[in-house]
Amino acid sequence: MLRIRLFVLCCLVYSVTAHSQMDFGLNPDSAQAWFRQHIDSLPILVREGRTRVYNTFCRAADHFDYKFTSSQWMLSAGALYLKNKDKDEFARMYALNYLAVINYNQQKYATSTQFWLEALAIAKERNFGYEELHVYRRALNNNYFYEGDYGNAMKISTEGLARAEILKDTESVAHFENVIGFIHMKQKNFEQAERYFTAYLTRSRQMNDTTLEAHALFNLADLAIARQRYDSAIRLLDQSMKVYRSIHITALFTLKEREAYIDNKIAEAWKLKGDFPKALSFSLSAADICDNTNVSINLYDKAGYFIQTGEIYNLLHLPDSAIFYLRKGLRISKEIRHRENLRDAFRQLSSSFSQKHLFDSAYSYLREYAMLKDSIDHDSNQREILQREADLNLARQEARQQVALERQKNWRNIILITAVALLLTLFFLYYRNRLRQKNKYQQELNRQQNELFNAISTAQEQERKRIAQDIHDGLGSGIIGSQTQNGRGKGIET
Repeated sequence: MLRIRLFVLCCLVYSVTAHSQMDFGLNPDSAQAWFRQHIDSLPILVREGRTRVYNTFCRAADHFDYKFTSSQWMLSAGALYLKNKDKDEFARMYALNYLAVINYNQQKYATSTQFWLEALAIAKERNFGYEELHVYRRALNNNYFYEGDYGNAMKISTEGLARAEILKDTESVAHFENVIGFIHMKQKNFEQAERYFTAYLTRSRQMNDTTLEAHALFNLADLAIARQRYDSAIRLLDQSMKVYRSIHITALFTLKEREAYIDNKIAEAWKLKGDFPKALSFSLSAADICDNTNVSINLYDKAGYFIQTGEIYNLLHLPDSAIFYLRKGLRISKEIRHRENLRDAFRQLSSSFSQKHLFDSAYSYLREYAMLKDSIDHDSNQREILQREADLNLARQEARQQVALERQKNWRNIILITAVALLLTLFFLYYRNRLRQKNKYQQELNRQQNELFNAISTAQEQERKRIAQDIHDGLGSGIIGSQTQNGRGKGIET
């Protein structure tokens, strides 16, 4: 089953709170009043240093919790900035979440789902993004996966992915990419699953988050097994384990718990390849870690490890060992009421007793298996009808998103082309204006040169005329003077 990050931590925190501090039981009005009182007191407690920041692994600036130093109770940072009109709704939302967790811990999953849906509606309406993305959507997915309701899980996750992208919450974007990939894998949409898992791996490396990277490698290995690419799966699982071993401290898992998780998956790959002895060695490794009481392992996973170990013993024709582990898995499956695990345990126990020629016991388990299988198949058929409708709605939503994306791209292209055309027009106008100024300057320069030339020519001509006139006047005066003197000379001679 897909793990919902931080959800288990939230359950633990609220469970402790419910038993140690909240004495109002399941009264929603009392719960709301209690939360409203603490919302009002939060600024004072933060100012006095009576809280500390609780890291939720989210990189968004305001996506973290304030944890009280005197208790296990906490409120998100958004509570500090609430307007008075939003405080009552915020308190009601937290009260609904508290009631959901109480019902979840009592295994009343349908009731807890309803409370979380009501809390999610408030978060969406009031824009409480942190609670929406990190608590309610993840909690709802946890319930939907438990019930095998992939249609509602897909709806919750696609909406969550879109919301996380808007809020630029990269951790939630990665989370929902992973969830959507998981749903596609369960629905045998392997190409889509690979696309989302690869995006999840790429984003985890961009975020430099080794925990997410190891998880992404594991999911790609799980997908490779579903596609019967067992060698690739074993290689990816080995890479995943190496990354997990490079992580020193984490609040989300222990190294032993991860080793059991991956060993069990490697055992599955070797089992499907037909190498049962090698499969058994890895499966026993996972089962031995489960038997270590110091290692905390999810009960669903633990039951699955024991049941697979029993199945491999059956394949090796060792029914006594198979029965030993299958009964362990059956006991846990009954405790958590997980029908798929119960179905698998009944089937394998029937096979074990059949190998021992204890046909009455074999038939009894086979009948239990058949009844549970029919019930699961009936529910699956109903879900398939809903799934088809959900797939149709999802396809329509993706088509609308694609149209919106294309429209955005077209508008971006139009704006870009318009900007380029405007720049070219401005450049053309600027160039033409410069050319016009240059021509005007040249014309003015030519005019001035012509005027200067004409002035020089006119001056030269006037000077020439003056000189000629002076020469003419001088010669004329000389000739007249000579003639006068000649006339006088002739008169004297006469």
